[in-house]
Formats: sequence, C-alpha cells, structure tokens
Amino acid sequence: GKTWQNLGHEVTVIAGMVHYNGNKKPQEYKGKFYKDKKQNGTRVIRTHVSESYNSGFVGRLWGYFSFMFSSLYAGLFVANEKYDLVLVTSPPLFIGFSGYLISRVKKIPFVFEVRDLWPESAIDTGVLNNKLMIKFAYSFENFVYKKSKLINVLTPAFKHNLIQIKGV
Repeated sequence: GKTWQNLGHEVTVIAGMVHYNGNKKPQEYKGKFYKDKKQNGTRVIRTHVSESYNSGFVGRLWGYFSFMFSSLYAGLFVANEKYDLVLVTSPPLFIGFSGYLISRVKKIPFVFEVRDLWPESAIDTGVLNNKLMIKFAYSFENFVYKKSKLINVLTPAFKHNLIQIKGV
C-alpha cells in the first residue's frame, strides 16, 4: 500500500482480525465484526476471522470462509468510496470469491495476486487430502482465474505453472 500511496493513490485494505500465525483476536477487536481505522495513511478495515483459524484443517477452513464472508460485507458496505479496482492476494484462495463479487457489484476490475500456488501447496503439505475437497478447490481456482481481469504472480515459476501447466 505504501508504494501506491507514494505514487499518489489512495489505498483501502481489508484484512482479518486474526494474524495468520495466531488464533486469538487482539483485545481491540473482541466482540466486533469489523473495525475501520487509519494506519500510516492507509485505511485498514479489519474484519472478523474465526479464532479457530489455526486449530487444524477444519478450523483453518472455517477461518478462510469466515473471512470470505466478513470481507465481502466490508467490501460492499463499509468500503463505500469509489475505487478503480479490487486487488485480492491469495492464499487463501477463497477470498477470490469475495473480490470477484465486490468487483461485480462496484463494476470495477478484479485483479488476483498469487503469492502461493493453492491448492497445490495444501496438497503437498498434507493439509488437503480429501479427494472431493481437492476437486472443489481446483474448480474454484479455475473460476477465480477466469473471472480475473489480470493475474499477478510472485515468481516466474508461478507464471510458468499457470500458463504452461494450467493453461491460464
């Protein structure tokens, strides 16, 4: 956000209330569905994430889905300024659905940033091993890529994977 601000852009970030390595909400977020504040000149809207986030696969999945819904709410009803685009950073992959819906409602482009190949990383680490869930994750991934106006990747290897292997 800081780089874009230095270039003269206004930035709003929607982020979860639970740190990705943690499982507890800081006291300032307890009992709140969202909190809107300024951090270093950036508007940051912190939204609900289940505190079961790091309590195993089901907890992590529930954390992803709780953020998907709370971020959708924040993107539609709290972040009500006019925006040029919606940029979603993944993982989690499911947040792509929120970004896509927000972009459709606000009639602005949806840009998807891939910081890790998911579901591959979840499969490789043994976190995701249910065949039905794997099939759903790949279908969902395909949906998000098709709905994106632009896809940004973290590494050239990710670009190669998306183009050469997945046909994106």
